[in-house]
Amino acid sequence: MCVSFISKIIERQPGNKQPDVQTRKTTEADIVPDNTQVSTNVALEVHRALSDMSRRKRNVVVTGIPEQDGDDHNDDEMSFLKLCEENFSFKPILSRFGCRRLGQRTGAQPRKLLVHLTSEQVTKDLLKESHKLRKSQQTCAVYINPDLTPAEAAIAFQARERRRRSAARERECQQPVTNSETADGNHVTQPRNHTDQSLDCTTQTTTDVRDSTSQNPPTAASPFPSE
Repeated sequence: MCVSFISKIIERQPGNKQPDVQTRKTTEADIVPDNTQVSTNVALEVHRALSDMSRRKRNVVVTGIPEQDGDDHNDDEMSFLKLCEENFSFKPILSRFGCRRLGQRTGAQPRKLLVHLTSEQVTKDLLKESHKLRKSQQTCAVYINPDLTPAEAAIAFQARERRRRSAARERECQQPVTNSETADGNHVTQPRNHTDQSLDCTTQTTTDVRDSTSQNPPTAASPFPSE
């Protein structure tokens, strides 16, 4: 009886009132996010990313085309089409968006040129023939690359870094090393190429033949037969 009486006194105290079931459910609903809304937001982001990738497949980014004074897009379009006409087997057709420069003008070097083409196939054909620009002295500094998203550009950069490191390791493995001693007694590792190694082998072979000849000099043939 005492316990029941004390419990009633505690319940009557202000601030100790327990929330009812409906209030508790409402509070939990406000705290827990709606899974349906989260799924919708994720679906929208995926749709935007795929649409952006599909749109970029019809574009190319050109580096190295000289930039004219002013922001006249017609000059950039004419320069790009002239480049294609003089170096490639076909002249691509631009979309209604044409060309535009990327970034702010710095004056140090021309900005990259974003070119909007009409289809993905035209973009593939243009990228396939872009290696022909390396054959001319006037266009050897002009590069045509696909229009990548920031994520794709980061992945491509990491792949190039891995290829550079792999090539550097292969070059190091192909060069044998020799240890030489300096005047102060320190050992220094120096690379040796294959030419020096072959010369050392030839010199060593000649020295061995000379030593063998000096130890066993040839004798004159005797006119009498040996017994």
